[in-house]
Amino acid sequence: MSVHDLEIQLSECMGSNSDTTKDAAHQAMQYTDMYKAGKITKEEYVELMEDIKHSANINQAMDDMQYLQNLNLAINGLVNLASAV
Repeated sequence: MSVHDLEIQLSECMGSNSDTTKDAAHQAMQYTDMYKAGKITKEEYVELMEDIKHSANINQAMDDMQYLQNLNLAINGLVNLASAV
């Protein structure tokens, strides 16, 4: 998957009925934009993205588990792509 594909998944997560998922996806998009703009390092980006994932996983009472799965897939993919650079 490309960064673009994973960003589309994050955008789809923003359509969730869950505020937790929407907030996490929005935050992940912001961090991705900051990383792409060179405002944060790869290490900071990976740490911030992992923090989002862990926070979202703590809130597993989310109603829509499909969005959580998409969020985790997108974040994992973006972390893997950043780590490969």
